[in-house]
Amino acid sequence: MGKLDQLGDSVRQVIRAYHGSPQPEHFDKFDSKFLGTGQGAETYAHGHYSAQNQAVADDYRRSLSYGRLKNDFLSSLDQEAAPEDVIAALPSFDHRQQRFLRAMDENDWLGFDYPSQAISQSLRRDGLAGFDATDELVDARKNLGTGYELAIDVPENAMLDWDALATGQSPAVRAALEEARSRASRPEAHKFFKLGGFGDPETAARWHSHDLQGGGIPSGKALWHTLASMDGPRGAADKLRAAGVPGVRYLDSGSRGTPATGTRNFVMFPGTEDAIRIIRKFGWLIPATLAADAAIDGSRPESVAR
Repeated sequence: MGKLDQLGDSVRQVIRAYHGSPQPEHFDKFDSKFLGTGQGAETYAHGHYSAQNQAVADDYRRSLSYGRLKNDFLSSLDQEAAPEDVIAALPSFDHRQQRFLRAMDENDWLGFDYPSQAISQSLRRDGLAGFDATDELVDARKNLGTGYELAIDVPENAMLDWDALATGQSPAVRAALEEARSRASRPEAHKFFKLGGFGDPETAARWHSHDLQGGGIPSGKALWHTLASMDGPRGAADKLRAAGVPGVRYLDSGSRGTPATGTRNFVMFPGTEDAIRIIRKFGWLIPATLAADAAIDGSRPESVAR
């Protein structure tokens, strides 16, 4: 059970989400200056990514950690490096990777001829199944990269729904776009706020190459891609945020066949960092009483070591 599950109705407007990172050190606050510098691809929108389903964030952390370890391995060693070569090269790896590689060595590299083969096997989703791995190896593998439980202080329906048609966006999103359109100059209204379609055939026709989902009315996905094609990803994010839309929500890969009951991922736009609070770091824990106070009054309790 996550920390927000323990808080009940007092935080019903707070999104509980998880974030996974391949970085070896935890951070204390999301910062837009690091956007675009990591190993993830901003496939859906420009911003800070998180997942409603912790397993999705854990998969992301695992896959990126594997990619990071593979790149670090090949920058110092070749595919046929012997175990003693890997141990000699340990200082070139981060401290979480070092722990994992030492544990792999203690497990005789799972019986493979080369450490690179053992690493590839062990970092698959169920890569240690069928191997007599020690508890230390299991834990070291689990703790590659870092993870976070988040409290995002916005209602979910305030976010642009990637999977919904423009006419199916929440009243909050539609109201924000209508208000921004009413205050915009004509060129800006034509290029941005009016592009939501809302039944206008002329503007809706411009969305044909951007994943129209029916009736000539664009989807949230099409809205994002059109804005990004005109103003770039950062410009699109800034305009949506200025209109009162703090981010994007979209169905995760395991939920696209069951949208009514599925779980979503979230992208919070640059400039919304104060609304993203870290309430738990994997391996670090905020006491429940402090987390409850923080979620209710907006304070930022300090993390304490496990």
